[in-house]
Parts: sequence; structure tokens; C-alpha cells
Amino acid sequence: MKSINSLLITISNILLIPSVTFAACSNTAPPDDTTVTCSGSSTSPISVLGDNVTINILKGADITSSLSVPLIDISSGNSNVIINNDGSLNKTNTTVFRISGREITVNNNSIINHSGGFFSYILLGITGSDNIRLINQGTVNYTGIGLPGGMLAGIYATSSSNNTVINQGTMNATGFSMIGVRLQYSSFMNNQGVFNFSADQGAAVKLENRSDSSLVNSGSIIVTDFTGTGGTAPTRYAVWSSPLLASTNTITNTATGIISIDQGSIAVFGSSYVEIVENQGQIFGGLNLGANNDRFTNTGIIVGNVELGDGDDIVITLPQSGRLDSYEQPQGLPMLKFSV
Repeated sequence: MKSINSLLITISNILLIPSVTFAACSNTAPPDDTTVTCSGSSTSPISVLGDNVTINILKGADITSSLSVPLIDISSGNSNVIINNDGSLNKTNTTVFRISGREITVNNNSIINHSGGFFSYILLGITGSDNIRLINQGTVNYTGIGLPGGMLAGIYATSSSNNTVINQGTMNATGFSMIGVRLQYSSFMNNQGVFNFSADQGAAVKLENRSDSSLVNSGSIIVTDFTGTGGTAPTRYAVWSSPLLASTNTITNTATGIISIDQGSIAVFGSSYVEIVENQGQIFGGLNLGANNDRFTNTGIIVGNVELGDGDDIVITLPQSGRLDSYEQPQGLPMLKFSV
């Protein structure tokens, strides 16, 4: 009987052990000096209340919400917040990351999906923010709904300064009238991965700044027509330099960089302020740098018209520039043409 009793006690003890349920996120309103760990599935947004906060979304974790609040809200003037996403973030209708603070870093190593309504974004940097960094090594998908001319933005650092977007993975932006990445105030984008942008109006990258900003592309920025009707689109660009105040924007396409847009459309569109453009790689589409004293250096391949506009422009091009080498030339499009 002793062994039977022991067995009964053991079984009884096992039966009395409560089931363990892991919380999807250990804290949805983290105060100062908090590390949040998310595992499992959740529909609860996170609102960061303090400084020095780290949010780790683990592999296999899933945060999905269609509520009318941001998925992760960092808008209390926070500082030193780090988000590491190794799971899945999914948002409809409103913003994924709303940020008002300093030294905020979002590391995406997995996937972020967003299906937007009006005024909704992957990341929204609010006025007064400083040093917001989005580093994508995974996949970011953004589908927007925009009115003609409205040009919604997937990533919009509005009236905030010193922001950085680094894409080492894949970014996909799709919508009728939209901007993929919209930067203001001394901001920087480095695209080392693939950026697929499909729209009828807008641009993959818009430097809409009040002080100098820059883009370095060593990956691919590919722009296609949203409705499937290819050809010239007068208000759709791969890169759009459109400062709100006098400033100088720098656009560099490195030796491994590809910038491509529909035949006959403009790949890089400038403004009445100063643009410095250097192409070492391949650009398929025209360049129109607008007025002012622009500088254009080409040591790579351009398939399209180059228009520098008014002003005292500087052009530096090597004899082999404009050569297509093994690439197929779009029918009817000149290899390189300057209009100064």
C-alpha cells in the first residue's frame, strides 16, 4: 500500500499543479527602466510611459490590432527606448509606431504588416522628436489608402530631426497616392536592401526637409505603376527632393545601387533649391533637378533624360557614362541626354 499511496500522492500533486499561461507581453504600460518581453499572441497595444525602456518581441510572438490607437505608442516625451522585433507586428487603420521623444530605435528583424487608412503610418515621428532610428533587416509591408494628391506616408518623420532609416531587408509599399519614406529636418536614409514601391502618385523616398537631408542607395529602389498601366506618370518618382525651406539635399547611388521607374517617368526629381546627385550605379528613368546651383556627377549608367534646369550647375561625367553594357535598353529611350 505504501507504493500505491505514494503513487496516488504523486498523481494528486500533478493534478493540483495549475496550468501555466505565459503573458503575451510582460507589461503594456512600461515605466522607467523596464524591459518588456512579448511571447505568444496579443491584441493589446503597448503604451510606453517611461525612459530607458527595452521591448523585446520574441520569435513566434504576434501583436495584432485594429484598434484606433497606435500599436506601440512612445509619445510621452520618452528617451532611450529600444524595440527589438523578432516576431510579427500587424496593424490596420492607424499607426504601428507613434513616437515623440529622443533616442528611439526600432530594430525589425522579422515582419511588420500595415494596412492603412487615412493618416496612418508604419512609423510617425511627431514634432520635437530627435534621433529616431528605424533599422529593417526583415520585411516591412505597407498598403495605404490615399486621396489623389494626398500622398500618405508609410514612414513619416514629420518636423522631427536627425532621423535615420536603414533598410537592409525588404520594404514593400503599395497604394494609389502615397510616399514610402518621408523625411524632414536633417534626416538620412540608407537603402542597402530592396525597396519595392507601387503607386500612381508620390515617391518611394521624399526628402521634404527644412534642413539638409540625404539618401544613399546601394540596394534597389524599384517603382512601378499601381493600376498596372505603365508609362509616364508626371507625379510619381523614385526619389523626390522637395525641401520646405532652403537647404541642400544629397542623393548618392553607389556602384551596386539600382534606381528604376517606368519608362518615360522621372526617377529623381529635384526642386528650386540645391541638389547634389552622384550616380555610380544604374538609374533607369529621367533626372530633373530643377532650378538653383545643382551638382551632378555620373560615373555609372543612366537610361533616360537628364535635365538640370536653371542655375549655375556643375556636371561631371566620365566618357563611359551612359553605356548600357549588358543591360537591355528600353525601346525608344535615349541612353543619355543632357538638357542644361
